Amino acid sequence: LYEVEEESRYDHVEFNQNAASVKPEEDQPTESSIDLNYLLVAAIDLGTAASGYAFSFRNDFKTNPLKISTHIWTAATTVLRSAKTPTCILFNPEGHFEAFGYEAQNNFSSLITDEENVEEWYYFENFKMSLYEIKDLNFHTEIKATNGKTLPAITVFSESIKYLKNHLTNRCLNMTCGLKDEDILWTLTVPAIWNDKAKLFMRRAAELAGIPRSQLLLALEPEAGAIFCKHIPVEVRRFDDKDEVEGFRNGSRYMVIDAGGGTVDITIHEVVDEQNIREIYAANGGPWGGNNINKAFIDFLIELFGVETFEEFQRKCVDDCIDIIREFETKKQTMKIDDSN
Repeated sequence: LYEVEEESRYDHVEFNQNAASVKPEEDQPTESSIDLNYLLVAAIDLGTAASGYAFSFRNDFKTNPLKISTHIWTAATTVLRSAKTPTCILFNPEGHFEAFGYEAQNNFSSLITDEENVEEWYYFENFKMSLYEIKDLNFHTEIKATNGKTLPAITVFSESIKYLKNHLTNRCLNMTCGLKDEDILWTLTVPAIWNDKAKLFMRRAAELAGIPRSQLLLALEPEAGAIFCKHIPVEVRRFDDKDEVEGFRNGSRYMVIDAGGGTVDITIHEVVDEQNIREIYAANGGPWGGNNINKAFIDFLIELFGVETFEEFQRKCVDDCIDIIREFETKKQTMKIDDSN
């Protein structure tokens, strides 16, 4: 496990005067303050387009680092099964959490039959990149729902993290008797291109979601991927007349390209020994994620049918609109570079 930001990196971070009172130096635990002897390590990936989680028990990791558990989410209206659920969240007219992911999509669709009532609800999607795009980010910053209404961004992010945290915790409790909250070390992944303000914002959102500061690590998304890739079997070697598949040899260099919904992050590492890797090139990237392809697809439909027609379709046929995007996502994931169709 690696803590990707040192405490000193937050010394210069200041939110504007409207921000909630938070002292950056107190929000980032030092390496010595983190107890790594946890029974379970849990990771939450709140993505731009989709979100999910994974977890590994300490004893399992010692014997097999690739023994990692995830959850398979299923869309109600399609055969789509995925280790991630859409990053969308629904709040009721009072601003209280209602649903997340596929459930949020389905619940919001059912509200469309009541056109007056639906305008009172808050439905957010593709909101993660707002932390990258908003220049004067603070703990009172508000973001827009699809109907133009606003809620504090910290509420939207913390409730999203809380949902994934509770879902993971409940699943682990069903697997292991006696597991306590203090037995879990939480890791939250963030894009490499985010600045310190955005990272601090995510840490605060995680705390509001119920994750104690002393049990929380932040990890850059491509860094986490690079550490995982070190353990992946990549080549076959012959030992005692037997073929064995092993990971990267010492001195091997490899590049990880994390192409997500909002960003594409790239990092390059070298394997030093069995326990360590060395960064060859600092994690970097840009806002070039797959949602740009989705936007181009929507722009094509608007050009084909006209703005008014498509907006009416989005307003009156939400189920169909959601299904179109789901099917398009499936096509994106199954497309091959040599596919002539």
